[in-house]
Amino acid sequence: MSQTSSSNDTPAISLRKIVDNTSTGGGGGGGGGNGVWGQITGTLANQTDLQNALNAKANVGSLGMFGTLSTVNSEMATPFVQHPCPAVGTSVTLATFTGAGIVDMIWITLGTNSDGTLMWDGRLQVFTDGAALPDIDTDLGTLFLTALDGHLGSARCAATQHISYGTMGGSGTGMSGGLKFPIPYSNGIVIKLLAPTGSTSHPDSDYTLFTQISNKPGVVSGYRLRSNAVSWINRKTYTKDDIITFFNLTNAAGWLVWQSVAVLGLASSGNTYDYLERIWFWGIDGESTNPDGNGVVTTKFSSSGGEDLFLYGWYFANAQGVYGTPWTLCTATNNANKTTVAGFDFWASCGGLKFSSALKPGWSLKPSAVINNGHEMSWCFLYYIDTSVPFAPSAPALSATPGNGQVTLLITPPVSYGSQKITSYSGTYSPGGGTFTPSVGDTSILISGLTNGVAYTFSLTATNAIGTSSPGTVVSTPVTIAFPTITTGTLIARYVANDITGIAEGDPVPLWSPSAGTSAITLGETFSGSGPNFISNGINGQAIVRFNSSTFRRLAASASFNLAAPVVEIFVFKPSQVSSSNQIFDTNPGGAHGRSAGGINGSGQWNTYAGGADAVSAVTPTIAPHVVVMCQNGANCYLSIDGVKSSLQNSGSGGFDLPQVGSTAALDGDIAEFIVISGNISDSDRRLIEAYESTVYNIPVT
Repeated sequence: MSQTSSSNDTPAISLRKIVDNTSTGGGGGGGGGNGVWGQITGTLANQTDLQNALNAKANVGSLGMFGTLSTVNSEMATPFVQHPCPAVGTSVTLATFTGAGIVDMIWITLGTNSDGTLMWDGRLQVFTDGAALPDIDTDLGTLFLTALDGHLGSARCAATQHISYGTMGGSGTGMSGGLKFPIPYSNGIVIKLLAPTGSTSHPDSDYTLFTQISNKPGVVSGYRLRSNAVSWINRKTYTKDDIITFFNLTNAAGWLVWQSVAVLGLASSGNTYDYLERIWFWGIDGESTNPDGNGVVTTKFSSSGGEDLFLYGWYFANAQGVYGTPWTLCTATNNANKTTVAGFDFWASCGGLKFSSALKPGWSLKPSAVINNGHEMSWCFLYYIDTSVPFAPSAPALSATPGNGQVTLLITPPVSYGSQKITSYSGTYSPGGGTFTPSVGDTSILISGLTNGVAYTFSLTATNAIGTSSPGTVVSTPVTIAFPTITTGTLIARYVANDITGIAEGDPVPLWSPSAGTSAITLGETFSGSGPNFISNGINGQAIVRFNSSTFRRLAASASFNLAAPVVEIFVFKPSQVSSSNQIFDTNPGGAHGRSAGGINGSGQWNTYAGGADAVSAVTPTIAPHVVVMCQNGANCYLSIDGVKSSLQNSGSGGFDLPQVGSTAALDGDIAEFIVISGNISDSDRRLIEAYESTVYNIPVT
């Protein structure tokens, strides 16, 4: 029954096989006979209920599993070893082996007087053949169905043929999990435990981490065990109407051997078990997974409901129940918060679910049941791929975050690595014809030297020994410059017209909320009650809020920043007119030059002049966009227009507000941005802000 191979092209593990259901005798063990491991034939094509399909394996006969492995002695990797617990964001190496072989057991146990979170937050990562990306990357809680938040404090154990777990309640919480799916490798293997960012701290004073790992050296196999998983920390939220695709694996041939899920009914949706009414489906080799008019997906391999497949504890009255079917299935439920964890061993039940090119599992709706509520969910799928069937990787995925002349690309590895490990990435972007080359294993890369205001298209391919993937692409929003960090003064509020949402072109802006800062004041009081108007393309392609002196006025006098001098106000402003005395903010420069009671601190308004009697050196504005900086600082005030700074006289004693004249005249022009800073700012900080505004709004600044 042993089977050997001299190369990786022919798998050497003699895995169990399933013969045609119409045959009267079972096939022999090992690799003989006409059966193929994981392939159910005959009546399966006519089955729509998973349980019936699994019952159809009655004529399997002799399964003869692992003929080759029975002739090789195991060596324990330091049989019972204590490891330091990893700090959050770091990992600890549990075992390393070189050459070729098969790890046929990974057992992890944690004893703690703390909360036990490492046993579900911690991620098992397995790297084979020197790969930078893990073949297996899954959180322990979902893989081993250990505890999650709702199952602590109760002792239990359960097992399938290839997955086992145990928990111990009481004053402390001890947990263990065992993975017994063989993990072949040909050029070394590294096994790690990662405490991911976002997990709870796991000090050695609270935790004891032990492992026992069994390795069979020298065995050659072309099979590789891989995972597709979403961790409980990063669990997905679904509505009652969602049709869920867990993953869409392409460019691979192999067998699905394990799946486990952890599901939580949403308290905001009634905290129920409605999710059990969903239909499981497994789309194989491009089989259609399009829903019908009732939201139902029907594939050749499917189940009529979650409870039919997993025998969840939904039928039972226990506040907390644990149920297991030996070799095949284990499940636990907690009625207090409507959580369920359940795992199904496809290998133990039917020898694995075979796919030749693609696998697409998911949940759909059910016409005979009303699903009223949403839920949260994590999962882990384990599958073998056959490396003798050549496939290039599928495409990686990209997302883009623009910055100042740069874009940060987040990289999600391909769902399928293909039949071999990924060896390189290669990227391009346009316009400009640039290239970039992330290292395999990188989760992000910064692309700099870009032009602000331009949208870029980025593409990335992955390559293995077989070939190169199709490109994964993303189009970034226009690259933007980041607002500078200043070291003097305190940003109180920053109003940016580009950030206004939900208002159509030309419509009033009754309330203009700040984009940043500590102020909760909103702008937009009007004489007519309609507010200033939103214009999406006002100053050199950027949005503005248009104020009109006969209709619109400043911030309401009843709502003030209440700031004492010194105060700095900065405007990106295009006046509608310029007075004879070079005043650029209001239309009535007479009288008290725009000062009135009820300002920022109740003692006066600021009104800005660019020349004449109120400036030591004249700066004459024009009816054009300007970057204007005003500082009211007692007797030492200044005005800067487009980088030209002048000291001012007659500054008044009050603080700043949006300028007005008396009670009947007001601001007249377009504001793209308005900034209020408490305290004076240094010239270097002023120039940083002026340079920023100059770049964003294309306004020349000296």
